[in-house]
Amino acid sequence: MVVTTVEKLEKLLNCKVQNWNTLITINLTFCNITSLPPEVDQWASATYIYLSYNRLTFLPDAVKAWSSATDIYLYSNQLTFLPDGVSGWTSATHISLRDNQLTFLPDAVSGWSSATHINIHDNQLISLPDGVSGWTSATHIDLSYNQLTFLPDTVSGWTSATDIYLDGNRILFVDDNLCGKCKKGMYYSNINDLFFSLENKKKIQNRYASKIQKIYRNYYNEKRNNAAVIIQKAYIDYFYRVHGPWYNKTLQAYLTFK
Repeated sequence: MVVTTVEKLEKLLNCKVQNWNTLITINLTFCNITSLPPEVDQWASATYIYLSYNRLTFLPDAVKAWSSATDIYLYSNQLTFLPDGVSGWTSATHISLRDNQLTFLPDAVSGWSSATHINIHDNQLISLPDGVSGWTSATHIDLSYNQLTFLPDTVSGWTSATDIYLDGNRILFVDDNLCGKCKKGMYYSNINDLFFSLENKKKIQNRYASKIQKIYRNYYNEKRNNAAVIIQKAYIDYFYRVHGPWYNKTLQAYLTFK
């Protein structure tokens, strides 16, 4: 006898589908779930929805009905995209999608206007949609360990943010208003000088050249090219904690003495 997804969830929740609208907590963590049926729109009264550590690859549009949920945890699944239905998560204060395989987010994430903590750590995001401008209540935004190379102008809407985690991306320069809010990573240390203001980009680049030349003059007698390599290894991370492709650009543009 083939067991349907609805029947499996009924057994796990110890509740018949016709009564799902009475559930306040949905705890289906570590249940080896591979998909969700359309009937999850009956979880409209649930305030806590825990679906972490499963094998979900997608979510049905029915998740739009989760408008009462304050905590939605879907981390450690295999999600590759989110449906537009996530726009319905308007009451959620904590949304965790870390450790999935998301490559992009839909503009529908603009509906996450009540979220104070948004965690999309360790995915494969290459860019952010304009919809992130709706994250106006978020104080903690974790986008670390993705494949982002820049932040869109719409992040200016992150007016409540106090901690923005971007470690493990190829981002160095960020909007001046966010510069002091960016952290190295919540799982490591609270270093907030990893990222530099776009407005001060030229000043910082010039500072690189000035600092390197000063160190060269004071400490090294090797040939200039060799000295540049030594300085790059010993001092750049120490003084400026630079990561990503701009690192090599720095080596080429500012570590070659003429």
